Amino acid sequence: MASFDFHYHGKRRDVSEPATLNLENPAAPKITHPAQNWTKTSIEEVQKQVRVLRDRNPNAPVFGIGHSMGGAALWMAEVANPGTFDGLILFEPACNMHELPNSEMIIPVYVSFILSGQYRWDSYEEAETYFRSTKAYARWHPEALAAFIQGAVVKNEPPDYLFGIQSAYTLACHPHIEAAHYMGQPCFLSMEEMGRVRCQVVLQYGSRTQMFPLKASQKLAHTYPLLYRVDMPLPKATHMMITEDPDTAAERIMSTLHQFPAFGSSTESAVPRL
Repeated sequence: MASFDFHYHGKRRDVSEPATLNLENPAAPKITHPAQNWTKTSIEEVQKQVRVLRDRNPNAPVFGIGHSMGGAALWMAEVANPGTFDGLILFEPACNMHELPNSEMIIPVYVSFILSGQYRWDSYEEAETYFRSTKAYARWHPEALAAFIQGAVVKNEPPDYLFGIQSAYTLACHPHIEAAHYMGQPCFLSMEEMGRVRCQVVLQYGSRTQMFPLKASQKLAHTYPLLYRVDMPLPKATHMMITEDPDTAAERIMSTLHQFPAFGSSTESAVPRL
């Protein structure tokens, strides 16, 4: 099994280039930063990771499991190079978001939310207290939240003067960089492109989500019934279903894997998953 951080996140923190923030319209802030190119760079990163798995065990099938932008990256990689995966399980992949009602409001709302959050603290304990008491994280499973804090909060060493941070601890991914991901070219896949995949793709979503184009996804599954399937919604879950209800998410993953023809076909005991 392989998991990895995309550029600018977690262990791959990179604050070497400043972001340009434009607040001429406070209701719709704009940010310029290389992170905007995530749709291109994430495909390259996924393909790199898959090559490592294939080289390690050429006979083993490779399955991709991803959420939101991570799910979109896996999907785009399969479309760009059909046959990259032997099966995909995607939890509300951030793709074709224009299909959502009021889609034009999604980016401004997300960016404003990201920019308004706290991102620097004088101690690790102060950061923990912030996340455990903030309403936005109240629905998260305690273990998922603890794992998030452990990966997201880092020592500010060396001091991040480029972004003006002098506190002892900060977010691994500065809010300006995180918000820049939403300002670049979004993931868009046409019906024809989505039909190029050479593996089964199962789409998961939360019953309370506002971030999953259900009707468009059902149309996709109807158009390509041998390639796509929309699973039943995860009960009482929002877009953040994997952190709200990781147990149910894990059950969905395991039950879906067993439905893939290639699952268990490896001669090795461990099946690579990304």
